[in-house]
Parts: sequence; structure tokens; C-alpha cells
Amino acid sequence: MPTSIVSTTPAQRSPSGLSGSARRHWPLLAALAIALLARIPGAFWGANYPTGWTIHHIDEYTHLRVTAGLINQGAVDDPAGHRGYPDGVPDYPRGMAAHVALPLMAVRALTGRFSGPLPSPRIVVTIGRVVSVFYGVATVLVIFLLVRMFTARIAVAYLAAGILALSGMHVTQSHFFLGDVPALFWTLLGLFFLGRHLESNPESGTYLSASAFCLGAAFGIKLMILGVPSLAIAAALSRSRVARLLSAAVYFVAGFCIVSLNAYSPSQLYRTVKIASAVGIHGYHFSRLAGALIYGIELPALVSFPIVVLAACGTFLLCRELLQCTEDSRGGRWCYF
Repeated sequence: MPTSIVSTTPAQRSPSGLSGSARRHWPLLAALAIALLARIPGAFWGANYPTGWTIHHIDEYTHLRVTAGLINQGAVDDPAGHRGYPDGVPDYPRGMAAHVALPLMAVRALTGRFSGPLPSPRIVVTIGRVVSVFYGVATVLVIFLLVRMFTARIAVAYLAAGILALSGMHVTQSHFFLGDVPALFWTLLGLFFLGRHLESNPESGTYLSASAFCLGAAFGIKLMILGVPSLAIAAALSRSRVARLLSAAVYFVAGFCIVSLNAYSPSQLYRTVKIASAVGIHGYHFSRLAGALIYGIELPALVSFPIVVLAACGTFLLCRELLQCTEDSRGGRWCYF
């Protein structure tokens, strides 16, 4: 068994991380089962509320309005008295709402009812929550694959999957009609494909294209750009860098358009990005510096302090391994940092 926590050659572990029988991977299967059991009850939050079913997170209401706007393609009633929008749909990322709008539109098409009232908010929001549940469970699998790519010790990958399966904040976010966990899933899957690209034939663009598509989907769901710098570095490392950069851009846009049902006009996309990056939203003004400090103070409690310490130690060890890499592999490793 190698002493390094980082696998230095693909031969030290299976390329996919999932070779062997299902019995061999019982810790992973157990982590997935635990993740599902921990998340699915929360999808029905509010069902026994004393005054009747209700939403929980305020952004569930926003996704509900976006879903209604995508289906009706017109003005959306706003009983809560929120401000109107030029096209009846909030200026908000539409990828998560598209996950719910698409099956509802398919049902309408199959039943021949292309107009009429939407399902109740309870049904729409519950469908969105179930989507989040499955994204949350799938993220546990992606974490296993991603960690397996870094380490020759499969037990470390099992441990990472188990930690995420019961991570309090991830469990909570995985049963609301929100885009956070789905966007995280696509981001991590994009980084996994990026790692596969770096370990395969660098002139083959299959994995790089898959990575760009996934990162485009993450942007369509939550405007998340976490993996985009790594994608650009990986494309620039190729001999045909211009072609790779253009190809990555095309697949990124494709992922963005598909996950959001291509439901943006240029002006709508501009307004959405502008609001997401603005310092003042709907009359509220805040400091980015103060916000970052508050998140920094809250993070250990939200994620759990022991996990933050483990992550910090792991990052230090990975950076130390990075400095010991050969010159040929060092550029690829920097894609992860």
C-alpha cells in the first residue's frame, strides 16, 4: 500500500473507482442508502403544519414562480404582493425550476391540456424537493468518485461519502426546492470529468467536453462558476488550446441552455446575472466584505468544526503532494486548486 494519500498513477486504482462486485462496495451502498433515508422525510416538510401545508425556505416561493412562468409563458399571479417582472418570471436562475416545469409540461402534452390552472403549490414544491433529494444522494456518489481519483486508499473515499451522506447542512439543503445542491452536483461531476481528462490522452477532448457541459449546467442552475477557472486551465494546457477553449465554451453554453430549457432572452439573462452580482437588491444594500466575514464565522458551525479541521488538513497534505509532483503533472494538478 502506498504511503502517499494521493494516487500518483492510474494503475494504483481503477479509472472509474467503481470496479469490482457490489458486495465489495457495500460501504458506498450503505452511504447512499443512509443519504436517501436522511433526506427523503424532509421533502414532505410542512405536511403536518397546524395551519396547513406551507413552504419553508423563501426561495422555494421564487422557484415556484419561475416554474409557473416557464409553463404559462406569461404573467404570473403574485398573491404575496411581490414586485412585478417584465415577462412575468422572476429574474432568477431557471435551471432548477426547469426540472419541475418539464415533466409538468410533458403531462400536459400527453393529456392534451395545454392550458388551465397549474397544480397546487404543494405539488410543485414537493416535486422540486424530491428532485433535490435525488441530487443530494447522487452527490454522495460523485464525492466518492472524485476522492477516489486523488487517493490510492479506497477507505478514504468511503469515509468522504459517509461524511457527506450525514452532513447536516447538505442534508438540509437536499430536501428543499432550491438550486444549491443540484448546482454542487454538476460542479463536482464537472471536476471529476476534468480529472479524467487530465489522466487520459490530453489530446482527446471527450472528458473535457463532458466537464464543460456539467459546469454549464451548474451555471444554469445557480450561476455557479466554481470549476470554470480549472476548466480554462485544462483547455489551455492542450496543444490545440484555441480549439479546446472554443469547444469547451460551446459545451458550457449547451449545458446552460439545456438545463434551463433555453428559457432566457439576452435581456433576461443580463438582468439575472446583474441582480445576482449586485450589492443592492430590491432596496437592500450589504457589504461583500461583511458578508464574507459572516460566512467565515458561521462556516465551522454550519459544516461542523471537526470536518472543517479535516478539510484544512487534507488541503495542506494535497498541496504538499502537489509540490512534489513532476513538472509534467504539476500543471494538471493546479486545475484542482
